[in-house]
Amino acid sequence: MGQEREDLPACHITNDRAPLPDIILKHDRDLLGRAQRRHKACSLWKDDEVTSPYLMSHSVRGALVSAVDHLNAFRALVQDAHVVHPRATLTLLRAALENAALAVWLLAPANRNERVLRRLRLQWADFRDGDYASRLFEDEPTPRLEARQAELVAIARKRGLTDDQVALVAARPVPFSSIVRAATRESRFLQLDERTAMFCWMATSGVAHARQWAGMSPALQRLKVPGAPDGSQGLVLSASDKMLTMAAGAATVMTAKGWRLLDDRRTRQLI
Repeated sequence: MGQEREDLPACHITNDRAPLPDIILKHDRDLLGRAQRRHKACSLWKDDEVTSPYLMSHSVRGALVSAVDHLNAFRALVQDAHVVHPRATLTLLRAALENAALAVWLLAPANRNERVLRRLRLQWADFRDGDYASRLFEDEPTPRLEARQAELVAIARKRGLTDDQVALVAARPVPFSSIVRAATRESRFLQLDERTAMFCWMATSGVAHARQWAGMSPALQRLKVPGAPDGSQGLVLSASDKMLTMAAGAATVMTAKGWRLLDDRRTRQLI
């Protein structure tokens, strides 16, 4: 079988793409103010009380702001500048989907103990990454991981989490594949099926990391060009319009669900 040689990617410059969904434009208005407002005794307030000083609201707000920021960058590139890079555009959508799914994953469980566990696991992953990064330069020593682990475990035990749940607090971080899958499964009225969400995440991640299977998948269009050496093929890769539409839709729907969950939990007294 001949080898396939990937040529320089094609960068589309076009004026005939359909406008992106209005939701991409809506959620950057009053962004911080909307996310920060919450009513005392609401579900989100109670979650924050339990997880303090590692507030649930801070993690959710950060994830949603990041999701909207990446969607806006995607819009500016594709809709405003009419430039479609084969990889960068899909990488923006991947980041938007991951962050939106993270917010939904944190807020979706009806059981508070499960929400608390997820927030603490996320914080442990953050501690681990921060500790590793600080050791690369050692400019400013950070608290030892053992002390931070003990702090998170103490929060879990004070809340009354089971021994099995406490053991998960400092376990291996939850991968984004599991986060996207769980966010899709646990969200009612999401209008996004698990298979579509997972394919969008896998394809955009694969393209971002130059995985061969992703380059040969429907995520990218391939055009054979002449002049390749014997036994190989020259290919020009470009972003698939269908993949862009599907991934943008998945990221947008997940982001909208995150905002709706945030609105519910910051205004209503939920369990």
